[in-house]
Amino acid sequence: ISGLAGNVIDHILELLPVQDAARTSILSRNWRYIWSTLPNLVLDYDFYHKLIEESESKFKLAVDEILLLHMGNIVKFILDTRGAHLSSCADIDRWVLFVTRNGVKKLTLRFSNLDTYSLPPSIFKCSTLTHLELTNCVFKPPSSFLGFPNLISLVLQRTTFVPTTSFCVIKVPLLEDLSLNMCHGTQYLNIISPSLKSLNVRDSHYCLVLNCF
Repeated sequence: ISGLAGNVIDHILELLPVQDAARTSILSRNWRYIWSTLPNLVLDYDFYHKLIEESESKFKLAVDEILLLHMGNIVKFILDTRGAHLSSCADIDRWVLFVTRNGVKKLTLRFSNLDTYSLPPSIFKCSTLTHLELTNCVFKPPSSFLGFPNLISLVLQRTTFVPTTSFCVIKVPLLEDLSLNMCHGTQYLNIISPSLKSLNVRDSHYCLVLNCF
């Protein structure tokens, strides 16, 4: 298998759970750091529950080690902790800060109903985002927020908007796909996107204003 082309090896490792991909580092010296350059980090439901059954501290330590050893840009990052309760958001803030500083383009954060997560400032400063999916989050942009200049897809589920006024304005000039499911918390939601192609709104309680021209 070591004789395979580099892109083939990368593809094989991307099909493995991230922990299994990391274990390939013991195969040989040549394999030691291959997994740490993979652009996609998927810490999904299975990853979370396999570790949280042992202890929350073991889960946090595993994520810390994965990010600490990672080298290069991160294209996709998925964190899914639905179905359980995390005692602290400080660790999540740190992980999100790390991936936003490493050029993340596709970011997915899914939390349980018990763990509504307030988005940190680092997300609102991340200009590299092209795809953003949030579940059970609090969307409170700072007053300096100018929008997501490169965002193409925005999926919000059970997300609470906390605007500084009765209006929440999101500028997304390249946005093509927008999905809002069971979102609330603002009287008026103003989405500025001349590129919008697909809109899905379900059980979301506010006046939605779309500026698509």
